[in-house]
Amino acid sequence: MPARPYVLIIAGFDPSSGAGITADLKTFEQHKVYGLGVCSAITFQNESEFEGVEWISPESIMRQLDILFSKYTIAFAKIGLIENLEVLNRVVDFLQLQGCKVVWDPILRASAGYIIHSDFDNSLLRSVLSRIYLLTPNLPEFDFIKKQVNSIDILDLLDQTHLNAILLKGGHAVDEDCCDVLYHNGAKTLLKGDRISGAKHGTGCVLSSAIVSNLASGYSLTAACKSAKAYVEHFISSNQTLLGYHS
Repeated sequence: MPARPYVLIIAGFDPSSGAGITADLKTFEQHKVYGLGVCSAITFQNESEFEGVEWISPESIMRQLDILFSKYTIAFAKIGLIENLEVLNRVVDFLQLQGCKVVWDPILRASAGYIIHSDFDNSLLRSVLSRIYLLTPNLPEFDFIKKQVNSIDILDLLDQTHLNAILLKGGHAVDEDCCDVLYHNGAKTLLKGDRISGAKHGTGCVLSSAIVSNLASGYSLTAACKSAKAYVEHFISSNQTLLGYHS
């Protein structure tokens, strides 16, 4: 049996395991990749309440990364919850030196409403985005990032920041179809799907981790996003609670 590719998640710990590092690891396992985890924060939450966050120091994050990369070859990593752009920039620098491509799921607000980030430095954000392989914002997150770099639309954002690709998630749209849009290499690809009734905690985490898994397994970017979207639709429809099942 061939060895599974290693993938890395840098994210917060959610005690409910609906989002964050444990949800990412569940997703990796279902996609037959081996997930390695670096904890960036401890959160005090369940699937419907968020009371706060305790950040892991940048030095401790880097120590976790150092020992993993001393042993494993990791081609793709996902970054979720992160304290600020300074920490993100340091982590992205390290990963880039290791030849590791980064998917950033920009978590700005918890699903329960807790605000995590309310402002980003313009020049530092531009620098970080220029080194990201894929950005996976929902519509409110995209609007926030667009304003921070003074872009008028998504094409302007790509041009200004030299960002490789954006997957704009359509879950917050009012359209009947739940359509995500991938922007990459000058092309716009619509990823159509069914709008499923109900909601799930951690869908953004699951989607981006499924994409990373697919990329590590050799999928093209478009195919990785399409397959991940189908996985999330199955995840959302798995039961009637806010905590989805992985299968």
